[in-house]
Amino acid sequence: METTYEKELFRQIRESVQTPEDLFARLAELRILDETRMRALAVREWIKQQNPVLIHGRPKKGICHPNGVVDTMWQAAEHFKCSFEAIRKYWYYYTDVNF
Repeated sequence: METTYEKELFRQIRESVQTPEDLFARLAELRILDETRMRALAVREWIKQQNPVLIHGRPKKGICHPNGVVDTMWQAAEHFKCSFEAIRKYWYYYTDVNF
């Protein structure tokens, strides 16, 4: 059940947006959406879409696995134009942002 506050907020947002992009921008502008969590979600979903090969256990030193999670994280760093450390943080530490 929606509260009066939620109904009023929804009404105000509904009046000011025309497209999903407008809605997203408006929610971010109102600081309803957390930018860090949005980045983490975007990165995690992008990595999952690449279907990386998950290697369980600790791989031997010096072994490179093409299309592994680490390789995919390097590709994500290039795609999002940020550091590998940021991608690593989003992948390993922001685990509660998935749908």
